[in-house]
Amino acid sequence: MLRRFFPFILCAFLFSSCTGLKQLGSALNKQSPALAASQDQSITQTNSEIKFLNDISGTSSPAVLQVNTIQSNGLDISAKVPKIHVTGYSQYVTDAMKEIVVPAPIQIKYAEMLGTDAAEIQNLKLFEFIDDWYGTRYRMGGATKKGIDCSALVQLMYSDIYYTTVPRTSKEQFRQCRRISTTELQEGDLVFFHTRGRGVSHVGIYLQNNKFVHASRTGGVMISDMYEDYFVKRLVGAGRMEL
Repeated sequence: MLRRFFPFILCAFLFSSCTGLKQLGSALNKQSPALAASQDQSITQTNSEIKFLNDISGTSSPAVLQVNTIQSNGLDISAKVPKIHVTGYSQYVTDAMKEIVVPAPIQIKYAEMLGTDAAEIQNLKLFEFIDDWYGTRYRMGGATKKGIDCSALVQLMYSDIYYTTVPRTSKEQFRQCRRISTTELQEGDLVFFHTRGRGVSHVGIYLQNNKFVHASRTGGVMISDMYEDYFVKRLVGAGRMEL
């Protein structure tokens, strides 16, 4: 009797099982969008934390790195970064690095002598002139490297640096220049002294920070301070040549 109805029982069981599986699959499908969204969000968060340098190509030399494009947060900034070439490799520098200025040796040398900052040594041609003559011995009436006097040094300096002709003697230079206060002194102005009795007998070229260059009887071409006791007592005045 049971054997007779067995095929019908088996079919009913299989039908009910397929229906259950279908319902189970349907339930899973309803949950899958949320699960998928959660997975996508996780992947997106992970990817957003990763930054790349795109299009980086090397050459046969390991010392050369050529960066064609730099991307940051989706913006191409390579055009804003200037490239410089240094021996053996290429590199990129920022604007801050470009502002770094290395002073010339002559700036460092005379900044120390004048007690000022190297950036204040601007007229390099003037200081190159001084450097060329520095230490030349004093000789009355001289105007060469074998010996030079104070007014000849002024005359040569104005001719070479300012392309201006000035008189030969310190007295004539004093008469020709416009009188100014010592508080108005600027680089290239003249300072006058009386070193032999009364009247102007010595002249120097003002630089900065109360320092001037002159041809001294005792030290030749040198830099001195206006406020040394010797010069303070003998200062006649200051003047400016019309260029």
